[in-house]
Amino acid sequence: MALAVAVSHKKPYQNIMNMENVMTNQNTLSITHHVKTIEAARTRVKDAIFDVVDAILDAETQLDATAFQGALAVEIGMSKGTISKWLSIGKSPFISENRQVLPCTFTT
Repeated sequence: MALAVAVSHKKPYQNIMNMENVMTNQNTLSITHHVKTIEAARTRVKDAIFDVVDAILDAETQLDATAFQGALAVEIGMSKGTISKWLSIGKSPFISENRQVLPCTFTT
């Protein structure tokens, strides 16, 4: 007994009529679902960036300068210059006042 298999020569995007709720022909998630997933991930990236900023500011406050710029930098694998950039972000009044409205990611 032979099985007949239908082969579609249409491109996948030709099967999408309503991009908000239609599943693709591979029976995968809708574009709307992918958009929501990506937006949520971008928000987590923004939150994680500020978690790093806050942690570095806390470390600077709580550790002496030698431990902060020496041992801590080595342990977290950051140069003094990179740590200085994170501190600048954390100490920026503009960034502090506008955290909620800043973009999720910084792009060029």
